[in-house]
Amino acid sequence: MWKRVGGSLCLFSVIYLILFDIINIYLLMFIGFWIAVLLYLFFFDRYTFSRSHPEFVFIPDSVGSSAGVYSIQGRRRHMEDTYRAVLNFSGDAMSGFYGVFDGHGGEKASSFSAKHMYTAVSNESLFRDPETALKRGYQQLDRDFLKLAARYDWEDGTTAVVAVLIHNVLYVANCGDSRAVLISGGRAIPMSNDHKPNNESERRRIEKANGEIIFVGTWRVAGILAVARAIGDRHLKQWVIPDPDVQRRVLTRDDDFLILASDGVWDVTSNEEAANIVLSVLSSSGGNLMTAAESLTEHAYREGSLDNITSLVINLKKYR
Repeated sequence: MWKRVGGSLCLFSVIYLILFDIINIYLLMFIGFWIAVLLYLFFFDRYTFSRSHPEFVFIPDSVGSSAGVYSIQGRRRHMEDTYRAVLNFSGDAMSGFYGVFDGHGGEKASSFSAKHMYTAVSNESLFRDPETALKRGYQQLDRDFLKLAARYDWEDGTTAVVAVLIHNVLYVANCGDSRAVLISGGRAIPMSNDHKPNNESERRRIEKANGEIIFVGTWRVAGILAVARAIGDRHLKQWVIPDPDVQRRVLTRDDDFLILASDGVWDVTSNEEAANIVLSVLSSSGGNLMTAAESLTEHAYREGSLDNITSLVINLKKYR
C-alpha cells in the first residue's frame, strides 16, 4: 500500500515537473516573442507609422509663397527621400535653388546630397555659368560622397533633380529618375529625362563599359540598380555615372509652376495627371502650394505607389 502511494506521489511529482517545464517554455517563448517584436519595431521598423506624421513644409520668402513640399514614407520600411530649398541665394531676391533626392540602399547618399548639393553647385560659379556649375557640382558631390562611402563601407546612392532659378531663367539638372515637370499655360512640359538602364543611349554607354542590363522585375544595371545614373553606388560606379542632363528655359508669362518629385509619384502618375492635380488644387485652395504638394503625394499613395513619395511645387510667377 505504501509503495503504491509512494508510486503515486512519485508519478504526481513527475507530471508536475513536466507541466512546470512546459509552462516555463511557453512563458519564455511568449516573453521572447514580444521582446523580438519590440526590438523589430525599434531597430528595423521605427518609421513604419511616419505616414501619419508626414514632413509638411512651407517655404516662404520676402515676396510671399515660393514653394510647398509634402513628403511621406509611404509603404516602404525606411524613408530615403530628402529635399532642399535655398531662397534668395547670394543676396539676390530673384534666385532660388530647389532639389529632390531619392535614395536607394539607404538614406546616407540622399541626406548628404540634400545637405551639400547647393554648396557644391554654388562653388562652381553658379551665376556666371549655371549649366557648367550644375554639371561640375554633381560630379564633385559624387566624388565627395564616394570618399566617405569608401571609408565607412557605404554602398547606397541617390537620384537628384535640381531646379535653379536666376531671375527669369530656369535651369533643371537631373540624374536618375526623379523628375521635373513644368506647368505652362495649363500644359505639362517635361524638363528632365529619366535615366533608365533600358534607354538606348544608357544601354549603349553601359555595355561599352562592359556592363550588363538584366531584367529582374524591371531592367537593372548588373541586375541590381533600376537607374543608370546616380550619385553614390560605389560598387556600380564604372557604369552608374553622376553626370546630369541640364535643361535651360527662359520663363514666359505662361510658365506658372514647376513640379519636382521622386519616382514614388511618377510610377503611378503621368506628367499630365500631375499638372492637372496641382492646378485643380491651387484653384480650389486659393493658391496654397502646400495643399497642392500634399494632394499630389496623397494621390500617388492612393494609386498604390510602393515607394517613398515626395512632391515639391514651385511658384514661378515671381521669377518671370
